[in-house]
Amino acid sequence: GAYGFRRDYPLFNEDGISIQLRNPVESTKRIDGLRSIRAGRGTAVSFAISNTGLRDIGSNTADGRRLVVQFYQNSEAEFDILPEHIDLTIEGVECNSKMTQRSDDVFRGTVFEVDCLRAGEHRSFTGILRFSPQVSPYARTAIQAEILLEPLRHHNTEATTEPCMIPIQGRQLRVSSEPTYVPSDQNQVVIVSCAATDRATFEAWANLVTSRLGLKAEYYSVSIYGSLDPNYQIPELGISLKEAFEGKLLIVLDDTFSPLAGSIAKMEPSRMLPNGPQFQTSGFNQSTRWLLVGSTDAAINQALNSHYTAAPNDVRIFDSSSDYQRFLKDELKKEQSQGSTESIIRESIVKIKMKSKSPNSTYISFRLRWQKKAETTAKSVQSFLEKNDPLRQYVVEVQSYPSGKEYGSMRIRRGYNRTFNSTIVLKDPTKTPSLDDLGAALAILKALPLKTLHLVFASAILTDDALLVDAAIDVYTQHLIWEVSNVLDGRLKGIKALDDVSLAFPSLHEVTYNSTLSQAANSNRDFRVQSLSKLVAHLDCVANSRDLRFHLPGSLRYIVRKTLLAMMKTLKSEWADRISNKEVDSEADALKKKVLGHLKETHGAFGRTRTADRFRKGMLHVCSARNKEKYAQPGYSGYAPRLCAMETDEYKKKSRAIAPCKNIVNEKEGEAMREAVRNQKAMADDLLLLIQSA
Repeated sequence: GAYGFRRDYPLFNEDGISIQLRNPVESTKRIDGLRSIRAGRGTAVSFAISNTGLRDIGSNTADGRRLVVQFYQNSEAEFDILPEHIDLTIEGVECNSKMTQRSDDVFRGTVFEVDCLRAGEHRSFTGILRFSPQVSPYARTAIQAEILLEPLRHHNTEATTEPCMIPIQGRQLRVSSEPTYVPSDQNQVVIVSCAATDRATFEAWANLVTSRLGLKAEYYSVSIYGSLDPNYQIPELGISLKEAFEGKLLIVLDDTFSPLAGSIAKMEPSRMLPNGPQFQTSGFNQSTRWLLVGSTDAAINQALNSHYTAAPNDVRIFDSSSDYQRFLKDELKKEQSQGSTESIIRESIVKIKMKSKSPNSTYISFRLRWQKKAETTAKSVQSFLEKNDPLRQYVVEVQSYPSGKEYGSMRIRRGYNRTFNSTIVLKDPTKTPSLDDLGAALAILKALPLKTLHLVFASAILTDDALLVDAAIDVYTQHLIWEVSNVLDGRLKGIKALDDVSLAFPSLHEVTYNSTLSQAANSNRDFRVQSLSKLVAHLDCVANSRDLRFHLPGSLRYIVRKTLLAMMKTLKSEWADRISNKEVDSEADALKKKVLGHLKETHGAFGRTRTADRFRKGMLHVCSARNKEKYAQPGYSGYAPRLCAMETDEYKKKSRAIAPCKNIVNEKEGEAMREAVRNQKAMADDLLLLIQSA
């Protein structure tokens, strides 16, 4: 019969020379083609084979050994696109009618007979794969290419025997349909996805945004467009991503994917942002907000440290750490007197001087003494920054010992400011949130720009959605608590001199004068009155927080409370005909009881509620996803912190509020962070180049 190798001896030497048996025809790489295409669009595909043997192969050769290549839709892989919605053409031959046709156990799909493939010759089968416009986003299919080869015939085998064909190699191209990006000023949300996003997850988040929250969404795939650079010009539209994303919330489904076919390198969509998602470095407008869903620790750390790898706005050199500290104190005093903080990223080079090397000391001992002094100086600077600038993130990089110089240096990167946070991270989310998943809805509401939050709150009132109304009120409360904490931690006494107090407490100002909320409040229906009264009660509890009472006139807490009470008086006056004072008092009492109950459970029956910001932190707990009684639902185990307030594993110091971390790294660690970002940018550039050339 037919076989590939034969040895007519009864015994074999088991310790003999090992040999490698290979088929003479093979494909050394997978099917070339984009793994993601838009409905109604297509991609070029190519499948290459090589004759690695010493003899010609094919039906028109001296040996007459048949060689066949066949293409078909593999229904055993991923198959939720019907064949009639797929248009595959290979070498000018329409494969549609035979996409899933199977004539017997070996031949299937569209078969190409190879007449002659000479020894050492390479041949490519090229074509076009298209999806019809009716294909749903993230529907998938798999195109299979197989090489079939006729086995060698022994000289005793009769020539009349029907030759059999054996599949010797198969390659597969898995392709998903992804949405076309159609931006509109009428949309409030952009859902960012990639080739690894599955259909159920995409549809679940889209339904939550549009059906439950009542917002309009558009869809952007990094696998289709290949970039999240704010200056990237969207093909056929003539506008940049910075313009298209302005004023919108981007929900990034941060699944890990391989951006390049055949590559083992992987990344997440959020890591395609050249300088992270934070407003201070991203290059996007301040009104553009981000919600990172299910990001890996590596992606979160890269986003946290993007200020360190981005180009600084300002670079200064100081002769000593004391000079640097004096300069920074002066800068902070200016901010405190102005009542507002600046957003620039600054890098400072601080020199670390050493006494000249004594004749009796070795180079190694001198270097160790310098290293010890550098570490001591870095820790001293870290403590200074934690005490004096709790609103910002810093990285202190100790440089290696500079041989032959009298001094070394350390780089201090003044990074993200908590006041300008524009990114929320939803950790450990439900893979496919349902419409009733209040935890996922809370994360979206928390990340929304204020003007869009007003729309959702007003819509929830009009539709009598009590759970969504409660979630929106909790988010308003969180915003005001953070704004108060920013003023207190930053010691921004200058708010009393601000012409526009909305700069200090924008959420409270926006609630008071926003036309959307005013329109929703025009009716006297009981539910609307109850909802608006509950919102006023929550904001009033923040203004009357116990840790703000009984302070001397002129103190910062006194100024903050006085300013908040004045703003609350204006709010109650503007909404006098839309709220019930009885409802406000009742809701305020209920909230206080919940907060005091939590503080009693946490700090004991005799725990002081006026210590530091304890009462406000209690309110923050009650009105956040950490409140398991309210937001813990089956399948939801995450919470959504602000990116700049997240702590890295190395940073465990306690602070009055969640302050951005101040990390110390050595030069090697700093270079590793920069190298990781460079690699991510290179992969993103390669993906964009591949898409543009396809």
